[in-house]
Amino acid sequence: MTITTSTQVTASCCDPEEKHKYVDFLRAVFTVTDGREPSGVATIAVRVGTTNAAAEDTVRALYEHGLVRVDGDGWLTLTEHGMEHARAAVGHRGVPRARS
Repeated sequence: MTITTSTQVTASCCDPEEKHKYVDFLRAVFTVTDGREPSGVATIAVRVGTTNAAAEDTVRALYEHGLVRVDGDGWLTLTEHGMEHARAAVGHRGVPRARS
């Protein structure tokens, strides 16, 4: 996956209106990378139950919000800020919380 930064982000990832869009994806990246399994868009798409195209759009938004890094081979890792959001999504003990 190639990420371009030509899209300007107008909403903050910390905005409650925006945050709910990313919870499942952050949880998926967190659980996959915590298990030391390589995490690419296709892996995350399967975890979340969506198409690769939809996952690419969401991962691009996560990248633009500074929540994930994407290396040259397309592997995803959470940034420190992304890790904060992911930990909040899964709970402090790593147990996924129910969505409200």
